[in-house]
Amino acid sequence: YIREQERGYDAGEDQFVPGFFELQMKQGDTVILSVSLKEESPAAIKRQCEAEVKRLLPQTSYEDCLLKAADQFIIRDANGTKLWAGFPWFGSCSRDTFLALPGITLAQGDEKTFTAALDYLVSRMQGPFFPHRYYQKSLYFTAVDSPLWFFYVLQLYEKMLGKDKKDIWKKYKKPLTTILESFITGTDFNVHTLDNGLLYAGRRSAESEWSPYSRRSIKEYTNLTEGTYTFHLRVISNYSENPVQTTFHFTILPPWYRSWWAYLLYTLLLAALGFEAYRRQKRKRQKLIAQKDEQIHEREEQIHEQEEQILEQEEKIAILREEKLEIELRSKQDELVRSRMNIVRKNEMLQEIKKTAVSLNKSLSEENLPASKRRIIRLIGQIDTNISHDDDLDAFHDSFDAVHHKFLQTLSKRYPDLSHKEMMLCAYIRMGLQSKEIAPLQNISTRGIEISRYRIRQKLGLDKSASLTEFLMHLEVPDTDQQ
Repeated sequence: YIREQERGYDAGEDQFVPGFFELQMKQGDTVILSVSLKEESPAAIKRQCEAEVKRLLPQTSYEDCLLKAADQFIIRDANGTKLWAGFPWFGSCSRDTFLALPGITLAQGDEKTFTAALDYLVSRMQGPFFPHRYYQKSLYFTAVDSPLWFFYVLQLYEKMLGKDKKDIWKKYKKPLTTILESFITGTDFNVHTLDNGLLYAGRRSAESEWSPYSRRSIKEYTNLTEGTYTFHLRVISNYSENPVQTTFHFTILPPWYRSWWAYLLYTLLLAALGFEAYRRQKRKRQKLIAQKDEQIHEREEQIHEQEEQILEQEEKIAILREEKLEIELRSKQDELVRSRMNIVRKNEMLQEIKKTAVSLNKSLSEENLPASKRRIIRLIGQIDTNISHDDDLDAFHDSFDAVHHKFLQTLSKRYPDLSHKEMMLCAYIRMGLQSKEIAPLQNISTRGIEISRYRIRQKLGLDKSASLTEFLMHLEVPDTDQQ
């Protein structure tokens, strides 16, 4: 009784016991017991009992027991055929009917009962919804999923009994069209189709169905979020067939940790923490930057010191190289000067000998011996040969190329038409000697030097405006010629 009362059902009775009946029976006897508040005819009761027994299936197998149990949920009265969700204490429910109807009827081929139950629910549709439950004469349309189960039942109808889809659509076209159009465009209980094709129903913090009737005057809700709610109430009394409905509003305040001043405090706290974290991070970065700058400064100083040391060493090396080159150049120049002076003295001496031989040759008369004249002429030829071809000249040539980076070799390769005397003249010009200084070295006059310079300009291909001295001074020696 306590559980029944918690569920909202009748939980009180008078516990009246009128007595008990006891009788002796033997095998094959039949006894009919009828209890009523008015007088009944025993013959009529007997006929009713025999008809019920005849209608009932025999319980001789497990399948017969299932069929008999299923038949108990089918209710046939003047209003139509329907299924009870819980016999006998729970009335008809569209969702439960759609779920159980295929197994109770189609599984045993009972198409008549199946269509009669569907027709009963279709006849009581309100828009796209079926009556979810009813109390007395009131129907409640609160099951938003019942229309979907209606489609499912028709699919099983076609599959289990092999019905033609066209016949099913012809018979149930109107309710199916109503459901589809309402769910696409939107209807009660916020039922509508989303862009992704899914069906959506209900609202946040709102119930889409009425709770079962109960004698309790208390309704509990837990875990309600803050906000304003509307409570709908229906009351049924013995004095009215239709329920009385009323509403009242109430507001749930948020907890202190979700109030506006709490959020403000959270914001200020987060801002303070963020600012402090920013300051610490900034100080940390500044300290790191200072350390890096100091390291960089120290490294730059070390590099600068190393560069200064390298520069000092390079300067010392350059000075030593310059001093070495100056010493070598001075030594080579001294050798060239000595060589040149030796050649000059030798040539002067040979010139004097030549003059003496010439004068001696002229002083001889025809009466002198011809042999003496031939010897003098031979002597003059040998002197000329020694003036032009002397080992000292070869030594001068090698020393000059060593000092001037193989100038004579380069000049000979580039201009092979130059004669030996012209090559030597170019060398004397490279040394910075004047024509009057070159003349005795070439054993010719100054005018002969000018003529030789003119010939060299032609062989070198120089213009009249070009300077022979500048050309020879700036003649570049390739690396291949220097090696």
